[in-house]
Amino acid sequence: MAIGTVSVAAVANATIAIGDDVISMVDGDIVVGQQYADHGQFLVDFTDPNLEKTLAKLRLFSATEGEDIVFAGTLQVPGTGAYAVTCSEF
Repeated sequence: MAIGTVSVAAVANATIAIGDDVISMVDGDIVVGQQYADHGQFLVDFTDPNLEKTLAKLRLFSATEGEDIVFAGTLQVPGTGAYAVTCSEF
């Protein structure tokens, strides 16, 4: 997932790969249905392009030390599973 660097949080791109199944904003498979960022948390729901079905829920929490920032949390894909997520490079 790529996020913007301006003072507001915005998802610029996302690709979700589980086994051989891949869905991506670039391919038009998913869009951001809703997002929220505040005080060390970043929450995103990805939906189908018609905003009719939630395809994935990303819940991240961050820690910052100096120039280092790390996100960790969960990715829930309804009907497929729940996964631990860590992000340390953007």
